[in-house]
Amino acid sequence: MIDENIMNKIIAYDLTLDQAFILYCKSSGAKFLTYYRPPANEYDKLIFYEYLGINRTLTKKGVDLCKELFSEGNYDKSIDDAFEIWWQTYPSNDAHGNYSVRRLIRSGSKQKIKALYISAINKYKLSTDDMLKSLKNEIEFRKNASTKDNTLSFMQAPTKWLTEESYLLNYDSSENTSKFSEYGKSVN
Repeated sequence: MIDENIMNKIIAYDLTLDQAFILYCKSSGAKFLTYYRPPANEYDKLIFYEYLGINRTLTKKGVDLCKELFSEGNYDKSIDDAFEIWWQTYPSNDAHGNYSVRRLIRSGSKQKIKALYISAINKYKLSTDDMLKSLKNEIEFRKNASTKDNTLSFMQAPTKWLTEESYLLNYDSSENTSKFSEYGKSVN
């Protein structure tokens, strides 16, 4: 069932449900378009209105429309900026100090990782500063623990770090005075 607010926005932009479905799938990365194929003229209309490019990818105008249609509440641009800072902070490889590169760490689909990042923030009501601080704490811990072996080489890729909620290991909230131990169990 379609949310009433989303339906009202779809009507306001004079879109068909097929067009809204196409935009939703393109913006979220959902694979539903492999199961249901909207008519070609629906794509043509979205290209005419400049929501899709000739190659059927979202344009800037299309991305803005999708944010308007499918985001809950007002879209916050600061989350994009915070994610970029977090992404650049995440180590691209395990080289540090006297250790050379043995493996790449920052790998995976940036778009998927961004969705996981936003989901993690919303799930635990974390701030973007908390996520960045948790990442920096883990990087610092791993670099400092590298006396004999390069422990940064054991750091998880961003996708795994977010899906396994490893950010909670170094998380400390001013509202929540409990700290998380190495295994994620609450310690007072």
